[in-house]
Amino acid sequence: MIATPFRRVLGIDPATRSIGFAVLEGPHHLIDWGTRTTGNANSGRALEAVASLIARFQPQIVALEDPISRGSRRCQRMRTLLDQIASEAPASVRVLRVPMHRLRSLPALAGKKNKFERAHALARLFPELELRLPRYRKPWMSEDERVNLFDALALALASFSEEATKVEQNCNPGVNGSTWQAHPGDTSRNAGDGHCRP
Repeated sequence: MIATPFRRVLGIDPATRSIGFAVLEGPHHLIDWGTRTTGNANSGRALEAVASLIARFQPQIVALEDPISRGSRRCQRMRTLLDQIASEAPASVRVLRVPMHRLRSLPALAGKKNKFERAHALARLFPELELRLPRYRKPWMSEDERVNLFDALALALASFSEEATKVEQNCNPGVNGSTWQAHPGDTSRNAGDGHCRP
């Protein structure tokens, strides 16, 4: 793996029909982002898409939502898929599971009440994403898949927080029991609380 001045983090946020992703090198350098179509509720294709993204970007860390944390609303299929993504990550990649309530405590996202507001806050940090902002969701509308790339970016950004780094360093891979789960483990701009993995 080629050394970079900052660790490279791939944020992944799966949805029913797609995978949202964002790649950061350091907390201020967004190098790629987008969504990959996976078919309706097709976990196999979702896993293939994630494997392709990991192979392409060669991240040091993959950041995922912790689906059993407070505030997570993931269905059972998505919980299983997130577990599969974590377990199938290469041994050279550390998987960091981020609780949703910690996402909302990030300074850039403080006070943001929903995904729409969080997406706009992130677009202010990364203006290159303004053209990808989701439309405002009315109660009868399905969720815009572009939301997932912003959620993926928030997950990646959370990995650079001081608290995430502290837990990552203190996590014992042989012991279950902490929230940040740290363990080894195209459509893009160019075309509570966790445990360590045994």
